[in-house]
Amino acid sequence: MINNRIHRLRERTPAWVNRRVLLLFLIVVVFTMAMAWGEPIPQAAAMQMGNIQKAERVVVVPAESLETNLSPDLMANREQTNGVISGSIVLTLIIIGASVSALYQKAHEQPR
Repeated sequence: MINNRIHRLRERTPAWVNRRVLLLFLIVVVFTMAMAWGEPIPQAAAMQMGNIQKAERVVVVPAESLETNLSPDLMANREQTNGVISGSIVLTLIIIGASVSALYQKAHEQPR
């Protein structure tokens, strides 16, 4: 019963829909969701949310008094650093997935 449904579904889909296209679509969706999730809430939307309490005043310590081994550029651009790291992870997963897919196809194309 399930095999019949899968077979009918495959007959109805266009020829260009295959595993690679579906995998590419899945990667694009996941990457888009990750980018949207990381975006800050716009000020207008934050104002409409209601029940937002103002934070108490916090004493700000000058950055010069904090000791760190990181350069000032890295300290000023934390969000960009997180974006670069997440982008690198996604690209690494894409390369690994493509390599595994190529190896899998070569293994099944060889004569037995």
